Amino acid sequence: MIHIAEQILISRPDHLLGRSLHRQLLYLGHPASHIISAPLPDFHNLAETRAFLEAHRPEQLYLIAQDFQSSSAQPSSPGWHPDTSADATLIRAAYLCGVRRLIYVADSRVYPAPTPQPVAEWFLCAAPATPQPDSQAARVQRHCLRLCDSLSQGEGSGPRVDFRGAVVSELYGPLCRRDIPHPLSHPVSEPHHMGLVETLLHQLIQAESQGLNRLRLQLPPNTPMAVDLLYADDAAEALVYLLELPRQALANTATPAAPWHINIGSGVATHVDRLARQAAMAVGYFGLLDPLAPTSPELAVTTRSLCTRRLRDLSWEPLIDLECGLELTAMDLRLRTRRHDRAGALARPHPA
Repeated sequence: MIHIAEQILISRPDHLLGRSLHRQLLYLGHPASHIISAPLPDFHNLAETRAFLEAHRPEQLYLIAQDFQSSSAQPSSPGWHPDTSADATLIRAAYLCGVRRLIYVADSRVYPAPTPQPVAEWFLCAAPATPQPDSQAARVQRHCLRLCDSLSQGEGSGPRVDFRGAVVSELYGPLCRRDIPHPLSHPVSEPHHMGLVETLLHQLIQAESQGLNRLRLQLPPNTPMAVDLLYADDAAEALVYLLELPRQALANTATPAAPWHINIGSGVATHVDRLARQAAMAVGYFGLLDPLAPTSPELAVTTRSLCTRRLRDLSWEPLIDLECGLELTAMDLRLRTRRHDRAGALARPHPA
């Protein structure tokens, strides 16, 4: 059942996934006026966050993790606790302000390393000791998934809520904005780039425009050699589908070992060399590609993919395959590049 009359808040409306969620909600018939577009407060501040929620009264909240798919791997500082994060503050404020339905969106870093691949939801509950210290982002996301589950199970004396969690694989897709900087004017290490696919496409478009016959592509930091890739619009559709599912339908696929959250992904791990070749075809680059090198020795044999059996049992599968998704994303990058070049030409003074 689609709750058309409800006010909806997307915590990061300018993120790739946030924009896809906005489009998906409009496609399903939600009025644009019901999707809250007011400037967002600092979610680290509980008082400001509560005041914002009480003023706008959202009944649904799509909460995209603050460090969702960021390339940062900042370690936790001494004395720091994930409950002080912006994500946890927003979840608790939503609970106190009467938000009835919430879905928290984490990325695959929540699963400790090493993990058997593809990784299933139960592995997070097992929480084995890991030889590498967790990043701060991973600890926050893991804590918030558990917090959503505990609040939904009736922790405290507040109202009964339906707070759910999802772990999403590596996203890609068109940026769908005209006001971002020129896509080829930034080095691949800058946070302007939104993921592995966009980083590869940027380099390939640049090489094709310069007529290079050979190219050594550069991977973003901390990239495994095989990745589960999902088109952003598919991820948005899955998140809306999961939040709208009756709670009992979701509970029927849960087990004592995996009660908190559900994986969203393609279920297929694509090696980065194959991805580079497919991206080159999407761009129209026919030069020689050197084999991709891992960004660190420990990533040389690393795969990151999600087991999506529970999601498929709930009758959802992605619609956009990798070939089609790459072509759509490459087309968007080319259009924005041409738009930027034309704007630059029009801005130059004309000779008298």
